[in-house]
Amino acid sequence: MKNFEHYSQVDTEVLREIWNDILVDGVAFPGLDLYSSAAFEKKLASYDQVDVLLVDDQIAGYYLIKANNEGRASHVANGTYAVNKAFRGRGLINDLVAKSIETAKARGFRGIQFNAVVAENKAAIHTYEKFGFEIVGTIPGGFQVKEGRYVDMHIMYLDLTKTNP
Repeated sequence: MKNFEHYSQVDTEVLREIWNDILVDGVAFPGLDLYSSAAFEKKLASYDQVDVLLVDDQIAGYYLIKANNEGRASHVANGTYAVNKAFRGRGLINDLVAKSIETAKARGFRGIQFNAVVAENKAAIHTYEKFGFEIVGTIPGGFQVKEGRYVDMHIMYLDLTKTNP
């Protein structure tokens, strides 16, 4: 059974392990250094909302939502998704994206922007486009994958004022 719950501090270590696994993979998140527990708690606290996706009472993934910028640009959200390695390949990203869109709308955001979608991550791009996200810009060589190659990085955007609830 799948359901969402708001992040609780007792989830921090599992969420940190999922995040650090993605960093080690070196093909999706831009960070280089693994997070300590304290640093990751601080990171989570910087988000407006963090929800975990539970599958049979296990954390399968989570999403994070916060304003992409401040002040006059704070009406656009930034979203991030992380799926537990043990649950990848099951299409759970669809649940995470759908719920994050619902959350962003409920919080009054007018759009969601992704700042760094690796162009080689075709599965993620396909998923985001399925939900109405568009590539609004490409930074040539904007992301360095683990092997050291520089690949293009997309900025993607979803206008929440034009999407159905």
